[in-house]
Amino acid sequence: MSKFGSPVGWERLDFGASAIASQITASADNPWLTFGIMNGIKEEELLREWDNVLDVQTRILGEREVAWLRANGFGADGAGVLEVGGANGMYGSFLAGAFPDSRLFGLEANRHIAERCRTDVLNYSMDVCKVGQEDLPARVHGAFSQCILRFTLQHVSDPLKVLSTLYESLPPGGRVFIIEEDLGYWTMHPDWRPFGVFVDALRRLYATGGSDSEMGSKLPRLVSAAGFRIDAFDISLRNNAEMGESFLDLLGSIIRMFGKTDPEVVSEADVAAVIDGFADARDDHHERFLATYPQFLLAATKPGA
Repeated sequence: MSKFGSPVGWERLDFGASAIASQITASADNPWLTFGIMNGIKEEELLREWDNVLDVQTRILGEREVAWLRANGFGADGAGVLEVGGANGMYGSFLAGAFPDSRLFGLEANRHIAERCRTDVLNYSMDVCKVGQEDLPARVHGAFSQCILRFTLQHVSDPLKVLSTLYESLPPGGRVFIIEEDLGYWTMHPDWRPFGVFVDALRRLYATGGSDSEMGSKLPRLVSAAGFRIDAFDISLRNNAEMGESFLDLLGSIIRMFGKTDPEVVSEADVAAVIDGFADARDDHHERFLATYPQFLLAATKPGA
């Protein structure tokens, strides 16, 4: 269920687009978009770690995401879909398999990650493009009426510019689907050190790397400021009691990858505290603590159809 009840009535709210733009756009001394912690990834060892995280995220989270997307009209009538921030194409290929009547076009800003795309799904393909900074590839013009961004806006210094670019590129009635996270909604009870170390490490890395650790709660105002009408906005608090060992697998893969991404910020001691703590609690973690992992899911429409 939506945290805010139903109907949410976002279309009736005035979020002040100019004020939002001044708060969230790239700073004057950094006029070009940056792409957070994803931007500098190019070493083979680190790319393999990201491959593993993307695989775990897709396997553990993908099924529920597809159910939500389907319920909210994703891929309806064989719509062409632009995937922004497609990484190595793993999730896009997964979506293409779940929606075989749709054509999905993946775009990834980091060419080193995009070049790792290996897909045998015929209705999915990948291009390199910094959406909001570069023109969209010619082959996708007029080929899509929907967009999806999954864990993408958190890594973009100017998310409003990206959303505004997509708004201009979509036809009237076109739709955008967004899946995000928000560290402000991670909770635990009682305190359990390995989980606390994990959350603190992520917060530090995101802050120093130019990513936004609290993007999920900003989605309604960003999407509205770009001109979209919000159709659905749900917050799903996954937890370790429900997810079992998958919860530990997901967080473990993430902390290992972040330790490789920036070892000066996420130390070997941080990684060891999380991994060793998870291993010790693997069989009885739900008896020791309850921890949540939030997903923010939003669907919106470009008015005027």
